[in-house]
Amino acid sequence: MSEALRDFWHRAELEGPVFTYDETRGWQEGEFEQLVRLGLLRETEQAQHVMCDACPEGHWEEVIWQPSALTASGLRGYIPCPAEMAVPVDVQRLRQWAVDLGVLARLLAEAMELSGTVNQILMGRLWGLGRRRLGGRFRDVFLAVGAEWDDGTALLAAVARYQRTSPGLVLVPLRPPASEGWQTPAIVLVNLAAVARLDGGRLAVDLGYVEDLLPRERALEKVRSVRSVPVSEDAAWPELAVEVHTSSLFVRIRGVERELPLDRCGFADLRVTGATGDRPLQLLRLFAMRRGRLSLRERAAAGNQAAVKKQVSVLRQRLRALFAIEGEPIVFERASGEYRCVFQVSLESEGGFPTPAGASWLDFRIVELADGRLAVGVRTKEKFQARPVGRDDNRATSEVAERDSQEWHEYSLDRLGLADQSGLPTPEGRILLDLVRDSGKLRRRGDDMAVLKLGQWLRKWVGLEEAPLRYSAARQVWIAHFECGSESKSGAFT
Repeated sequence: MSEALRDFWHRAELEGPVFTYDETRGWQEGEFEQLVRLGLLRETEQAQHVMCDACPEGHWEEVIWQPSALTASGLRGYIPCPAEMAVPVDVQRLRQWAVDLGVLARLLAEAMELSGTVNQILMGRLWGLGRRRLGGRFRDVFLAVGAEWDDGTALLAAVARYQRTSPGLVLVPLRPPASEGWQTPAIVLVNLAAVARLDGGRLAVDLGYVEDLLPRERALEKVRSVRSVPVSEDAAWPELAVEVHTSSLFVRIRGVERELPLDRCGFADLRVTGATGDRPLQLLRLFAMRRGRLSLRERAAAGNQAAVKKQVSVLRQRLRALFAIEGEPIVFERASGEYRCVFQVSLESEGGFPTPAGASWLDFRIVELADGRLAVGVRTKEKFQARPVGRDDNRATSEVAERDSQEWHEYSLDRLGLADQSGLPTPEGRILLDLVRDSGKLRRRGDDMAVLKLGQWLRKWVGLEEAPLRYSAARQVWIAHFECGSESKSGAFT
């Protein structure tokens, strides 16, 4: 820990915490500037007393001001000294900086990425910093100074009054108070001197250390290594997008993006031996490959149905421990017999087509545009407000209805990965162009490798298990299960 920050924590516990100019001169270069730049120290009124620097006694004296024509202010300061009589005082030595605890509270809330607003509960003594998920559940976080002062019981009572969850987290500048009242299961005390540091011009908090101090729920013992990702308290699962990489998860929610190492998320790094045994990770990747949907019947056919349900349950548990979001991240839809991720999930750099739930190849149409790009459309359902008139009292009632709609996206072959560096179509890209130009028919052998690879690519790209192409042995032709066309004869997509 830097000398300046160590002195800062000690001074923050005192009443009227102020640093003198002489004290700050002993810090390493740049430390004082960092504290001032962050607002943790703010300049306050001049000192009225100063230590004599003209004799070895080191006595403190009150500054006496006398008229002087040699200074811009017309005054000059002196202190009496038994050895040197009157000792002039450099006005620079009278500068002072106060510890701004309000700024400290705000910076701590930002460093810990807490939700909610910073609230001063007791003037200059106690702040509510906000909430976040730590140790498997939401925690209220407070900053308290002077817990060992004579009125420390009032501080403790205020924490109990404003605490919504138990145990709460109380940050104190130095050693946690030793008085019996603070030793309660409802409060976890954290020494800021042990967990906070200046890092790159900002105040940082070691959340891993903090989380290790907290008791964990018994149900979350198996995900002890998971570090929760801070999100807003009212965040919902549909707002979350997860991209599964080889060694990390890339997550986005409400405009905030983070890349999280797999081990921090409670998963095994796919690059190391034994990672294939991490069934929850493999299940998450399978969900990502299939656009967040998984058939229970299909999975159960390859093994025990109870085992599949247990794997989904374990994955749910890890996701709830990782993201502080209420509700279930994975639901089971009885009508389709499928598990569905409520959040968005995909593989790294997948760039797949946003296929709506329930769509099949019969809902797709691929059209070659005049500029060489491909327009891909899919039928979907659009919700709208319908206002039918009631039969009994002729009063209009608002209802939500659905109607058929269509969604289109345009792609170049190189964006789809179906063109080489020179822009020429790959064998699969050429097959796709031939297919759409001949209205979905392709005269190729049934074992043509390029056609088979295109079919595999199409399935993965749109996230559908059913085959997009079928081979007619009688006609010796491949036939697309989706509509095809060129710019000149695309027609209407109805």
